[in-house]
Amino acid sequence: MEGRGTKQWVNGDKYVGEWREGKQHGQGTFTWSEGNTDGRSEYRGEWQHGVRDGRGVKFWADGSQYDGDWCGNIKEGRGVLKMANGNVYEGQFEQDKKHGQGKFVWGDGPWKGHVYDGEWVEDRMEGKGEYTTMMNASLLKSPVKAQETAAAKIAHASTIPQTVSTPLPATETDDSAGVASETPAAETGTTSP
Repeated sequence: MEGRGTKQWVNGDKYVGEWREGKQHGQGTFTWSEGNTDGRSEYRGEWQHGVRDGRGVKFWADGSQYDGDWCGNIKEGRGVLKMANGNVYEGQFEQDKKHGQGKFVWGDGPWKGHVYDGEWVEDRMEGKGEYTTMMNASLLKSPVKAQETAAAKIAHASTIPQTVSTPLPATETDDSAGVASETPAAETGTTSP
């Protein structure tokens, strides 16, 4: 297939967009069917030789979305990941994980409004960064190593005279960005993205 076209797979997956040598190439939209483990999800953006590559947006059935750079079907480069639970990460990705400089804002629960802005290694806060929180209506900002607890950070802040013995909140509550479930089932004799 060459040029612009539409292909629907037996399982309900569908691609509408540009093709080259029988593969998705250029701008296109791939919609995964309801039977996908993520439920109905969709990717709109650039394709190279049958894989997501370049700039694109992926929408998951739970309301999560990633808008950013892709390489070889994975998040790679800069992007914004908005999770269904309200958490937002904006920064660098490497091998489909938060990696490099990035800012994470908790959107729900007891950590709502807390912010970590700093270094990440393989989806973990690691290295230098700044953790910001609201406590007793006073804004607390403190430079930290990501592994420090909130109590240690507060102890370093001279403006807050109290301590808290709560560790940093987890960031892996539900980013719903599994790679395996993003690959649609293939039509007989045909490989899909």
